[in-house]
Amino acid sequence: MPVEQILTLPAFCAFLSVELTLIYSGEAYLSYSIGGVAYMGFLAAYFASVNNTVYPEVFYGPVKAIETSTGIVSARGWLVTFHFVLALIFLLGHIWHALRARAIAAGFDFKNGDMVQPPQVNRQSNQASLVNSSDLTLKFLKYLPIYRRGISPLARGLEIGMAHGYWLVGPFATLGSLGLLGNSDVGNLLGLLAAGSLILILTIAFSIYGTTSFERQQEIYPRPATVATVPRVPQTLNSTERWSQFTDGFLIGGIGGVIFAYLLLNSVAVFAGIAINSI
Repeated sequence: MPVEQILTLPAFCAFLSVELTLIYSGEAYLSYSIGGVAYMGFLAAYFASVNNTVYPEVFYGPVKAIETSTGIVSARGWLVTFHFVLALIFLLGHIWHALRARAIAAGFDFKNGDMVQPPQVNRQSNQASLVNSSDLTLKFLKYLPIYRRGISPLARGLEIGMAHGYWLVGPFATLGSLGLLGNSDVGNLLGLLAAGSLILILTIAFSIYGTTSFERQQEIYPRPATVATVPRVPQTLNSTERWSQFTDGFLIGGIGGVIFAYLLLNSVAVFAGIAINSI
């Protein structure tokens, strides 16, 4: 066997293994690309935090420190924080689109919210994965608020809005308190205002999407017959009126989640006092 063939055989086997494992679709390509951006974002955050040549201390503040000696967040601190936060958002997007790509390959229909065909997987090959060899992930997708059967569009919007509003306050409150010399009360207020504003912007975007995507018209022709085991959950949002109810629920739930998180943050001292007294 020639030396060149011996040297290239492991590389060919590795390439073949990757080719059989990966999924080739638009959703998968988007996932791979976002994952690469997330990796570069984390690398850039680390690079900005330790490099004193490209980011000199005289302009960006001390190396490996977010705050200066006076307690003010430095330019380096903001640069590193924004790189890290954006990289984390891209990483979550990568995970979500990878989950969708694997689920679609396993036979999950996102328009109907359930399996429409059994997974076509050869378990003797290395294509079997956590998604297409187990229904755990598919069950998780099926019971998300947007796909769960038996609830109204308003209830879907309320549940999704409360989750988003509750979790959005924390990052804004933390960054606000860092920039105000550790004043957590003002930081919590900034978190409330920023998260509430973001919920309002998302609601406007949802409303514009629903207005441009759905038409106010009655069905003239009956729906084609489908298998009884396939739920029509997302179809409950496939009209302007139903999408409007979903948007209203998202706004109410989002603002409610923001206010609830703000009250919890302002009650940390009270909870700590109760815990200390109980001990």
